[in-house]
Amino acid sequence: MRDFLGRNKRLVFTLIQKFRFDKGKEYPRLSDRDDIIVIVDEAHRTQYASLAENMRKGLPNAQYLAFTGTPLLGKERKTNAWFGDYVSEYNFIQSIDDGATVPLFYRKRVPEVLIQNENLSDEFYQILEDENLDDKAQEKLEKEFSTEMEVIKRDDRLETIAKDIVAHFPCRGYLGKGMVVSLDKYTAVKMYDKVQIYWKDEIKRLVGLVSKASEAGYKQRLQKTLDFMRTVEIAVVISEEAGEEERFAKQGLDIKPHRKKINDIDANGHDIEYRFKDPNDKLQLVFVCAMWLTGFDAPTVSALYLDKPMKDHSLMQTIARANRVTSHTINGISKTNGEVVDYYNVFRNMKKALSDYALGDNKEQETPVQDKSNLFTLLDDALLQGTAFCHSLEIDLQKALEGGAIFSKVSIFKFFADKLLEKDAHWKEFKVYENTISSLYEACKPEILEGHFRPMIAVFQYLRGVLDSIIGETDIDAVKQKIGDLLDQSIVTSNSAMFQSEPRPEFRIVQKGKVLDLSKIDFDKLKEEFKEKEFKHIEIASLREFIEHRFSRSYNRHFGIRF
Repeated sequence: MRDFLGRNKRLVFTLIQKFRFDKGKEYPRLSDRDDIIVIVDEAHRTQYASLAENMRKGLPNAQYLAFTGTPLLGKERKTNAWFGDYVSEYNFIQSIDDGATVPLFYRKRVPEVLIQNENLSDEFYQILEDENLDDKAQEKLEKEFSTEMEVIKRDDRLETIAKDIVAHFPCRGYLGKGMVVSLDKYTAVKMYDKVQIYWKDEIKRLVGLVSKASEAGYKQRLQKTLDFMRTVEIAVVISEEAGEEERFAKQGLDIKPHRKKINDIDANGHDIEYRFKDPNDKLQLVFVCAMWLTGFDAPTVSALYLDKPMKDHSLMQTIARANRVTSHTINGISKTNGEVVDYYNVFRNMKKALSDYALGDNKEQETPVQDKSNLFTLLDDALLQGTAFCHSLEIDLQKALEGGAIFSKVSIFKFFADKLLEKDAHWKEFKVYENTISSLYEACKPEILEGHFRPMIAVFQYLRGVLDSIIGETDIDAVKQKIGDLLDQSIVTSNSAMFQSEPRPEFRIVQKGKVLDLSKIDFDKLKEEFKEKEFKHIEIASLREFIEHRFSRSYNRHFGIRF
């Protein structure tokens, strides 16, 4: 690398580690040229000390341009001191508006445990950022911050958090991957062990509930959760260090199975990192303390469980693990947001971090990480707007809730659907409202299932199902059956290019035992009959969809097109 930089090469790609040099020796000057541009990706801690100093000694006249999502601010403002003022800023709000990231929602899930020191020292955070604590740092941590350590690692507190993770993780809307961030390596392994116990207990409980459940919808939801929990694999991901087996053994923990899993390569040649990034891999939940919190992208991560004191750039880097965009859907549900579940009350530090890193110069903007309760507000607003839209079409959805038996009122839903099908624009706009409501409903899980359910959601979803069955967005056989019930006929398309003395079966209408040629239909009479139908718009939509489907099938058959 030093040889390359001493030559007249146009481009050199390298790592900062390549600037190591013998201790006690002065790093050599590689070039005095002032037209060298050094572009630094991820201008984090390695860019401000020994290795970075060597780089600048070797290229004293070079121009430096750095990229970072989390500059080191504080009193020293190291990033600005080393690289100069900002050339361009692109903040969280802009990235969400552009669709480059998804919004994050914050939720405190358990009662706050007393933390005596609200203003932990910077040194405490710096020690925690180093995953591989040496004996001296570990001793300092335990002595000087014994109160905080004791509160965080208290066994009954960890038990409560483990139970909550087991209750929360399988019951979300978008079942993306999750990361549990613990204080240190030992606590990460402890949390894994506790979650494993409660995970197995929950599976047993669900098996019992499924066997006893009588209501179909409730049973289906339980079975879905049970199936998910049976397939999920969880793991601990922590860095390796010398003598770790003995250290963990002193804590009553066994690191060996975890280390084996971390180092293993599966039958497909994939390591644990590849598996976690793979949206289809069963490795769904990992327990970490520092690894994978920076510079690690697994787009399907949607849940982040924080139980570690964090602040500033480290906190921002961590929560960004859950805001990645993905096109991958799970059970037909898309990732619309990430969720930060807070067990330590890091939000007091998050507000400052967001102000420093997420908003840019405009501090008046709405914070990009909102309390999850705001989702319920958005859901209620969407329900009100959707209901008002239907009311403008003389559709009173509230009538479907009268008496409580929503799904037994088939005729009223037929009336609703008939009104929406008067114009294509009506049912298309209704679908926009229903999509919004359903997406927000999924994002509100599991809290919305804990006594906060809105019955009007079921009305919108059921009416959407009725519409879809009519306009062909469900199985065509079901549509055909519906047409048969409504019109007492089965209709197929004619193909004028096929000159037949007798219409072939697929180009006939069969009605009440008679064979009719489409060219001889009395459309005036048919129009009069439709005027007398109770739900004529439903029948017209069903008929139109069926004709279009049959025409497409006949056209493809005639011209040899197959799909």
